[in-house]
Amino acid sequence: MAPRRVAVYGLLIAASAAGTVLLNAQVYLHPSVKEENLAVLTNDYQDYWYLASPALAQYVADNTSPDARIYNLGFQSELYFYSDRRSPTRYMFDHLFVADGGLVEAALRDLEEKPPVLIIDSARYSPARAYGYDRAPFDRFLAQRYQYLGKLYYADVYRLKESPTARFHRKVISLGEAS
Repeated sequence: MAPRRVAVYGLLIAASAAGTVLLNAQVYLHPSVKEENLAVLTNDYQDYWYLASPALAQYVADNTSPDARIYNLGFQSELYFYSDRRSPTRYMFDHLFVADGGLVEAALRDLEEKPPVLIIDSARYSPARAYGYDRAPFDRFLAQRYQYLGKLYYADVYRLKESPTARFHRKVISLGEAS
């Protein structure tokens, strides 16, 4: 009789465990909120940018020092917050340039004075606007002073080119430290 009772209890425990797993499977096998958002919202570029900004900002944070400055040419000012990095200019998004084209030159002066380590160009992929601003000065600035790293999520990423003086200075410091 005892072996039969053990078998019945074992069967009850197995059935309870299976029932628990089946009842909770919806919770554990359910897609994450992020996965659901990506599946539903990625048809709209603004929603995609909103969802991808934390990941892009994590790349920025991982590839710059905490005191580094970055610049987002576009409308994604949340990148500064998410990456915990500062902008070298008060013109933190490009819509201002539509209202006053002279602000492009002011922003470029700020970028020349305090060159950001990274420039994230999300404006290039913005949908066409009925009116815009002349981005040619930014394109020249990028070509002269920055190295294109590639497209990441919704933006082109550029890194400040190292000047020969900075390279020489770093070699002197490292040689001095080695002795």
